Amino acid sequence: MRQSITFYNNPEDIVKSYANPQVEHTNTWDNWHILPTSRPVFVPPEVKENYIDIPGGNGALDLSEALTKYPTYNNRTGSFEFRVMNHYEKNGKLVLENKRVERWAERYSEIMEYLHGRCLCAVLDDDPLWFYQGRFSVDEWKSDDTWSVIIIGYKVNPFKWSITSSTGPWLWDPFNFETGIIWDATCSDIVINSPNGFTEMMFPPYVRDENSMKQFWGGVPISPTITVESEKGIEIRFVNEYLGIDISQIFKTGTTFAPDFIFYGQTTPYKLYFQGVGKVSIDFRIGRL
Repeated sequence: MRQSITFYNNPEDIVKSYANPQVEHTNTWDNWHILPTSRPVFVPPEVKENYIDIPGGNGALDLSEALTKYPTYNNRTGSFEFRVMNHYEKNGKLVLENKRVERWAERYSEIMEYLHGRCLCAVLDDDPLWFYQGRFSVDEWKSDDTWSVIIIGYKVNPFKWSITSSTGPWLWDPFNFETGIIWDATCSDIVINSPNGFTEMMFPPYVRDENSMKQFWGGVPISPTITVESEKGIEIRFVNEYLGIDISQIFKTGTTFAPDFIFYGQTTPYKLYFQGVGKVSIDFRIGRL
């Protein structure tokens, strides 16, 4: 394994690439023949802290989680160092890059034009089920008689995200039979037939322990996108006891992002209440640090 990074335009292209390798993407080795000088790892995000000094008292008052009840983070900011290879095998033949001095300049422009300033999704070779999304840059290009080195910088979301979503297609190739989850049977086309009052649903219906909850929801706060098929709309009441959320919202036919429905911190299934007639799909993508 050459520890490469693959860049995609958006998360949907990552999923499509498993069925169609021709979907646009760029791999640092296959396309540019550059090798990292160390294993690529996105640096941990910096915690957003809020301390208030107490005059005449000991220590400081920590208000970092006062508004959210969970820690928040800045973007991950860092860089990767890659070495431009002097030679490599291609189709069984040895390609000598150091015999073509101008090729290094071509490679530099090629990488700059694709990467510099663009917002992309990056998948690491040794963590193929997750992607990092943010803006990338070419920060430095160093060259001497023996090697050329290129520094690729990044400012990405503090969390890494699952390549599959709760209502997306199930991917056989990357599926992990120990930790993987098949969401679509639970989250897609939920039939609602409750015209005269709320019907309570435990969500997810089959999870009963804390470890399974963490596996199903990931480890970071997420909000779903709700898709409804209904003539009169469907009212959904969402309850998160850990965060103190108890809110109701009417969803018309179509797709609506629900930022006030926050899945986080529960050790038992969430309580969802539905009123109306139709179908509901709950789409989300889990994240981890």
